[in-house]
Amino acid sequence: MAKQIETKLERIETNFERIETSIKRIETKVERIETKLERIKTKLERIDTKVDRIETTLKQIETKLERIETKLERIETKLEQIETKFERIEKKDKT
Repeated sequence: MAKQIETKLERIETNFERIETSIKRIETKVERIETKLERIKTKLERIDTKVDRIETTLKQIETKLERIETKLERIETKLEQIETKFERIEKKDKT
């Protein structure tokens, strides 16, 4: 009977060692996953920063384009005025 108990204890010990080994493997895998997640987080933060920069640049470009549009409208108005004046001058010259 003592031999059976000893055999069962050895099996339990072997199973316990296997479980410990499995736990260590799982812990290692979890650590690797955490490391990969940290890398991904860092990359996402960089991307977010770049997107912020792009948005800022786009806003600046939009503002500049609006200014250009306003200037072009002024130029168009001035050209229309010049054209009108020119037409008046032509009419005066014809009469």
